[in-house]
Amino acid sequence: MGIARPIASVGRFVTDQVGDLGKFTVFSGHTFRWIFTDFTRWRLLRAQLYEV
Repeated sequence: MGIARPIASVGRFVTDQVGDLGKFTVFSGHTFRWIFTDFTRWRLLRAQLYEV
């Protein structure tokens, strides 16, 4: 069996995790930007509604 196989599987696992983390970071960035712009829009809209 040796040592090479566990190291390879750990390397594969780490690579998968890093890839998922990269996708998650991009997704979070988009989501956060969307929430932030939506929140700003909603706050301005709400201010206008309260003025009326």
